[in-house]
Amino acid sequence: MSVRPDQVKVNVGVTTQAETAQASAEQNAARTSHVMGALRQLLGANADIRTISYVVTPNYRYPQGGGIPTLLGYTTSNTVEVTVADSTVAGRVIDAATQAGASTVTGLRFTLRDSAPARSQALRLATQQARSNAESIALGLSARLGSIVSAEESSAVRAGTATD
Repeated sequence: MSVRPDQVKVNVGVTTQAETAQASAEQNAARTSHVMGALRQLLGANADIRTISYVVTPNYRYPQGGGIPTLLGYTTSNTVEVTVADSTVAGRVIDAATQAGASTVTGLRFTLRDSAPARSQALRLATQQARSNAESIALGLSARLGSIVSAEESSAVRAGTATD
């Protein structure tokens, strides 16, 4: 079964480099603030924006033939996830973020706000199909179905193509 998504999540990131961790973090905070301001201007003050990753990493130069590496500076990366109900806005979210200073777009996911009803329907359909398959196998063996001995659940997500 397939379900039309009712929201989109876009991950945008800001990466900065500086000689010290503090300078890199401060530059990153300023640029991220600018990006978030542009996103709030596009989506409204109550936009669903949250930080999902923040990393400060030292950068080293490694001498040929071994030896002690030299600290060159630091890289700070901050990734925020923007969730919007209107999937047609995803492109504008990416444009606003990158024009405001975002350096990466690391994800675009179409999802459901509440997947429970669709999941329940899928489980119902799957068990009906499983029973039909079991009845066909039993008929081919000139046997009958008895009581249920075991039932297992597993899931897989298949990316599809959106069509209108």
